[in-house]
Amino acid sequence: MELLILSFRFIHLFGFAGVISSLGMIKKDQKMKLPRLFYLASIIQLISGIVLTSLKIDEINGLKVMMKLLVLALILLLGVIWRNKELSKTKKNILGCLVITTTIIAVFL
Repeated sequence: MELLILSFRFIHLFGFAGVISSLGMIKKDQKMKLPRLFYLASIIQLISGIVLTSLKIDEINGLKVMMKLLVLALILLLGVIWRNKELSKTKKNILGCLVITTTIIAVFL
């Protein structure tokens, strides 16, 4: 069971790395649209987070899980809305702040 939890935790962190790297790519290139990696990594994070929650059901902080799911759903929703558009600096900063918010929730709550 521990190996399964560690595997999904690794997959979850792999998804987080994908989201961060895709945000770095759009920050560097001013005319770039959201890469497909952003969506795939967000979905990987969502699915692995739900699986981790179900595997560790007795140790769950419900508020933390709910907050992370809401912020991740907002990130995915904004990503879908802004899919085929060039992102302004404000939109890039909003996505970056939301990703940092999920990190803060995961680490400090």
